[in-house]
Amino acid sequence: MKRGRIVHIVFLLLVVLYFGCNMLMHSGKVSGIATEYVASLVRKHLGGDISLGGIKIIRPMGLNIDNVVLKAPDNDTIATLSSATVRMKVLPLLKGHLSISGMRLLNPDIRLRRDSVTGQTNYQFILDLLSKDEKDKTGNMPYISVNSVIVKNGRVRYDDTGKPY
Repeated sequence: MKRGRIVHIVFLLLVVLYFGCNMLMHSGKVSGIATEYVASLVRKHLGGDISLGGIKIIRPMGLNIDNVVLKAPDNDTIATLSSATVRMKVLPLLKGHLSISGMRLLNPDIRLRRDSVTGQTNYQFILDLLSKDEKDKTGNMPYISVNSVIVKNGRVRYDDTGKPY
């Protein structure tokens, strides 16, 4: 009898905790804090500027990010997205690895530019980031994997400026 009562209390606490967390996830204030936190992390590691319209946590283990604008350090807009949905795997996160099971990009508009005279590109800071040999606290290289990427209604533009005609 006592054991059944404890099980019921634990079950009710889990239900209340689940619904409480669910309500907090959809709260405008919590969403705003999460949006600014993620944007500041990206700015810190990327070197460029990023603005995010909003972030919603989706089940299980996913994020929906709206109105993304990525700018180079010289304030040149490189990419805009209406929406990006990212689903992550839980177990690799516990080991410090980012394993993305699926990513969906909606209406991406990517604008890459290269000056053929100087050889400078507006996306060089991204290439520099990907080529860094930074190690994590354990001395291992950071592990990031993406299993699938779906792009809907995407557009890529590559301008080679400074080219003599």
